[in-house]
Amino acid sequence: MRSFSNAHLYLQEALFPYFEHKRYMLLNRGSGQFSRSTNFGLSTIQMSVTNYTGSVYVEFFLGIRHQLLEETLKNVTGFTNHYNDQSHTLLVSWYHIWPEVLLKRYECRNFAELDAVADILIDFLDSRGFDFLHKYRTTLALCDLLNSESNISREWAHHNYLHAFRGLLLAKLSGSSDLSVSYTNHRAYLLERGFGEKIIDSFDRMYESNNHQILN
Repeated sequence: MRSFSNAHLYLQEALFPYFEHKRYMLLNRGSGQFSRSTNFGLSTIQMSVTNYTGSVYVEFFLGIRHQLLEETLKNVTGFTNHYNDQSHTLLVSWYHIWPEVLLKRYECRNFAELDAVADILIDFLDSRGFDFLHKYRTTLALCDLLNSESNISREWAHHNYLHAFRGLLLAKLSGSSDLSVSYTNHRAYLLERGFGEKIIDSFDRMYESNNHQILN
């Protein structure tokens, strides 16, 4: 008899045929991450299964890795230990994409409820999720999100300081005419949130570097 303590494996296996059909490959057994290579990097769907006594809570995240940006960011910040090949340029809870329909997390007490959550995810991806990943597949779309809509994307990023670095770098990579505005807004945000001198100095250096230096 299957143990409910392995609920994450059960859910992963239940979703595997759907993702295989969509050409999303499982990162590794137990990872809960399905990824698809794109011309810019990766699109991913991740599941989070949190165990409680007698139940689990399930949440899903949609992610985009812009390969050039993430590799460039690693090189220019010097924060190498914060990065690996799985870092995401954008990682968003499914709830933020469709809040009028979805709960943030679903409590599951048995395998039938896990199957029901798998069906909810599939409906979400077919209705909204894949459109969301397609929308933000380009540098320009990501630049607009992290700069023009920074209040929203900062919340999605849980106010991580790297949001500011990514926003500024996207403005540089896209050749934005509002680069100085992006720099001023993100720097003010970092100061407002109380981030330290090392982070501010790195942010300033990235702004002062020209695009040629950044890309090499």
